[in-house]
Amino acid sequence: MAEPFAVVSTALVLAVTAVVLGVSGQRAERRPRHAGGSGPAARRAAVLRTERLAGADPPTVELIAWPAVDPDRYWRSRCAASPPAGEDPTLALLRRVRDGLREL
Repeated sequence: MAEPFAVVSTALVLAVTAVVLGVSGQRAERRPRHAGGSGPAARRAAVLRTERLAGADPPTVELIAWPAVDPDRYWRSRCAASPPAGEDPTLALLRRVRDGLREL
């Protein structure tokens, strides 16, 4: 058999939780659903929101022109040759980045 103290404390915690959730649920029903309060600015925001929802549907097609080949996976350099030995490695890297951006 379970400890009487554990059973009583569990029942008490469940009862308090039910009361707290019930009270907070009632408060949420009365509270406005926007952060602006209930003044004229809030009414304007609500009207704008409903106008936006009632307006034309946004496009569902992806409008970005992605490259046909993933440049990160299949990188094609314009100059496949290695940089000259005397060139600064930082400048060589920047040149490769610039060329890659131009390809995009």
